[in-house]
Amino acid sequence: MATSQFEDLLEHIDFSQVQCLNQQKDHPVQNILKQGLRDQSTLLLTSDVDEQLLIYVPFSQAVKIHSITLGAPSDGSGPKSLKIWVNKINMGFESTDETPTQHIQLTEEAIADDATPVPLRFVKFQNVNSVAILVESNFGEVENTSISKLIFLGAPLQGTNMTE
Repeated sequence: MATSQFEDLLEHIDFSQVQCLNQQKDHPVQNILKQGLRDQSTLLLTSDVDEQLLIYVPFSQAVKIHSITLGAPSDGSGPKSLKIWVNKINMGFESTDETPTQHIQLTEEAIADDATPVPLRFVKFQNVNSVAILVESNFGEVENTSISKLIFLGAPLQGTNMTE
């Protein structure tokens, strides 16, 4: 399926429930998700005490996710290895040894400003109420990981708005 058949799922994110573990207070997860903020490459999500981040994104209704688009600085702090879980709530770093829905090894080209979306195993992302994303490492093996943009591309499942 072509990516053009899918929409930015921004309006389906339940921002009141979005969380990120190990983020710097001055560089929160909202910077990479919200329209306007994620379009400014200087507004980043940055890890705090090490390179790992655990991002939890719930949706206001069930969605299908086809792919994700990531952006990051070109200074080596961009994410290299991701683990993604579907519909896992209350995840902490102690849960990240569990088998993920998908494990992705990114290339530096995949996180460039003009990068094409990274496809997901679409069959595994069909009835998604939330995703948890672990950033395991970055390209420069530096202390902090930084992300400038995270976009989910897919489609809502009809008639499942959980906020109504």
